[in-house]
Amino acid sequence: MVSEQNGKVVNVNDATIRRMQRDDAEIISAAFSAIGWNKPISLYQRYLAEQDDGTRIGYVATVAGQFAGYVTLPVAPARAVVKLMSAIGSAYSFLSG
Repeated sequence: MVSEQNGKVVNVNDATIRRMQRDDAEIISAAFSAIGWNKPISLYQRYLAEQDDGTRIGYVATVAGQFAGYVTLPVAPARAVVKLMSAIGSAYSFLSG
């Protein structure tokens, strides 16, 4: 089942794609740390600050409530729209199986 709420959340079965939120920074950083990647909390805090000032948009995917991935895109007229639509299309295709 697919649903949308306020244009910000998309659910496909147990998967959800939503706007990046403040508490995501620590969760995302910890997930990457667990696989040996150095992606500090400050990186995601910067993405959130840029999202707040309108220069970046960020989305987080969860499956059954657990972090599954993220995408951020700098806001630039046509280029960002094309990248976002491609990312959403890929995520939807993956999640809908």
